[in-house]
Amino acid sequence: MTTQSPRREPRPDAIARAMAGWQPARVLMAANRLDVFNVLGEELLPVREIARACGAHPRSTRLLLGS
Repeated sequence: MTTQSPRREPRPDAIARAMAGWQPARVLMAANRLDVFNVLGEELLPVREIARACGAHPRSTRLLLGS
């Protein structure tokens, strides 16, 4: 007779992380498409100025940048 180890259920936080795994990559792709990295260069700029330079809406840019 063999004993089987009990089946381990995945933890809910691990499932949530796996489901959200695409989000950081998508944020980087969107920022790249809007040319945010070239606009920023090496200086800090206000969100409104970044949005203007990228041709994006200020609120959307603020959400994208997480600020």
